Amino acid sequence: MCLLRNGNAVFEGDFQGELPGVIVHTDLDGRKILVVQNRCELAVEAVRMGCSVDKVTRLLEWREFEVFVSNVFESFGYNVKHDYRFKHRGVRRQIDVLAIQGRRTFSVDCKHWSKTRGLGVYVQKQVERSALLAEFLSNKEVYPLMVTLGFNGFVDGVPVVASYALRDFLLNLDQYVDMLRVLR
Repeated sequence: MCLLRNGNAVFEGDFQGELPGVIVHTDLDGRKILVVQNRCELAVEAVRMGCSVDKVTRLLEWREFEVFVSNVFESFGYNVKHDYRFKHRGVRRQIDVLAIQGRRTFSVDCKHWSKTRGLGVYVQKQVERSALLAEFLSNKEVYPLMVTLGFNGFVDGVPVVASYALRDFLLNLDQYVDMLRVLR
């Protein structure tokens, strides 16, 4: 039997196995207490075990969502910088996830919501940040990208990809590359 106590899972009976981001303690009554120390690591493991990406990412906080997206890019061999800050032409900017592989650089804005109203405004702001980033990096091709909880499509040449579709987007990137807005 499993019950929650102080936000931790307490198991009566036998709990077997290890979970990334989780420490297992035994209380004085011999019950196993699972203490979640890294929700993002646990989320990644849940997806590996077959849980729905959509359901898992909706349970994350927005900062954890950014780390989750970073982990997806890392799993595809990208060099990733999370919460990347830079200053160019006297202007400071922040990119949620910077994912670099060769000359290709994704400038990712993570939105932990699934609304579509006003999406064009957010895409335009991401394009402006990404254009400044492209000037700053100068030798990279910068692709603005937005990752959300539920919308898939293109807005002004910028892919807006739901978290559950990010893996497939990266796997099939060659099919989309001619449709992507690239900033140099």
